[in-house]
Amino acid sequence: MPNMGLFVYGTLLKDEANSGLVRHLSSLPAKVHGALYQMPAGYPAMVLGGQQWVHGEYLAEPDSRLLDILDVYEGVHENLYQRVPVDVVVGLVRHHAWTYIMKNPKRKGGKPIRGGRWRRANWRM
Repeated sequence: MPNMGLFVYGTLLKDEANSGLVRHLSSLPAKVHGALYQMPAGYPAMVLGGQQWVHGEYLAEPDSRLLDILDVYEGVHENLYQRVPVDVVVGLVRHHAWTYIMKNPKRKGGKPIRGGRWRRANWRM
């Protein structure tokens, strides 16, 4: 697969708890069609599709080593999240990127986040 960016919407966002993992990548405000959920453990989860927007950041082309690290961080091998390709809108331009989604976050106790924007400071734990 050709080099792709990464779309982040939660704890990997600039100035969030785990942004240090991706700090070296340039970022731009971005959005994808989907729905965002606040999970009971305090982090967000996204499902793709629909007419709503999830807002986040498009990060420039992470290498395969970083993606392997992020797969561990996101719990891909434990089936918590899946890394999938997605079309990301940056300004008026579409880019191909990886992102992490969760199957059935609502069934796992997730509450919908209206407006599709997550910041830890906005949530009381």
